[in-house]
Amino acid sequence: MENLDSTVIATALPAIARSFREDPLRLSLAITSYLLSLAVFIPLSGWVADSIFAVPRRRIAAIAILRHSRFDLVRTVA
Repeated sequence: MENLDSTVIATALPAIARSFREDPLRLSLAITSYLLSLAVFIPLSGWVADSIFAVPRRRIAAIAILRHSRFDLVRTVA
């Protein structure tokens, strides 16, 4: 996905440069800074998501499994 993003930015860079009335070579810093921010924030967001949402996700899964097995038990006995 990051490769697609950088391809889109590289393709759109001349249009972006025209709208800012700048030389496209001077705006190549935009591609570099964007890719650098991706390299930093994608792993960081994964770590945050794992640390914040891991426990509730497991708890929800355990509750769902217990409910399902309880309904199976009721259906089997009845």
